[in-house]
Amino acid sequence: MPENNFVNNEIEEEKKRHAELRKKSEQKRNTVIFMLCVSIVEVALMLAFMVAFYILAAVVIYRVFNAQSAVPMQIMSPLAFIGGVVVGFILHKKIMCFFINILHLQNKLQDGIADHYLSRKAWMKKHGRR
Repeated sequence: MPENNFVNNEIEEEKKRHAELRKKSEQKRNTVIFMLCVSIVEVALMLAFMVAFYILAAVVIYRVFNAQSAVPMQIMSPLAFIGGVVVGFILHKKIMCFFINILHLQNKLQDGIADHYLSRKAWMKKHGRR
């Protein structure tokens, strides 16, 4: 009888190990898929905002101010690029935070990935800092 109990304990421990390994592999797979999607969304947002800022600058310069020279557009090009990158990053973080909360991805991703998209206030609260 004690041998049977020992075997049952070993089987239960083995099942727990397999469940833990399965959970870790699912987290890793989910994290990889999430990071691929995040990267695609980030690049798409940045490009969209860059194009929008270029178009807005061109409309303002050539339609509103009736400029005849290309110099104002040359000056606005780096600003439109930088503005697109910055606005894309900011909006990307807010969108990903929204999706993490809506889809409850905190426990489905590897540690630290979901924390990256928390607001500063939420991150400080979670980690017990002021």
